[in-house]
Amino acid sequence: MLKEHSAETYNFISYIIYVPLLYIIIGIFLGLPTLIKENSKSGRWSFKLEKLVFVGVPAIYIALYPLIYAKARILMLPNYISTVLLSSEIYFIAALIFGYILVTALEKKPKEQPDIQVNV
Repeated sequence: MLKEHSAETYNFISYIIYVPLLYIIIGIFLGLPTLIKENSKSGRWSFKLEKLVFVGVPAIYIALYPLIYAKARILMLPNYISTVLLSSEIYFIAALIFGYILVTALEKKPKEQPDIQVNV
């Protein structure tokens, strides 16, 4: 329905923002069982920054690529890559991956035990 409204009004910005946002939320829901499993562990929470940087950032870039193409042309990729990204709907999958990575990057690390030395 949103796609039809965008086609009628020629205002595609709402479509290219809300649809990836929906897939990000679905990805978050898909990652919730992992987060609940981590919550049952003991330890302190940590964040896997490298997972977010190396998987999450490219995924959010691809997910928001139609918006980048429409509004921020300086961040565009070469034409042949842009054509592939815009002709397929891979940006939906990338939004799903980003939502999942966002949740699964949280983990609990066990508390470090102090070393006990015994002098004999």
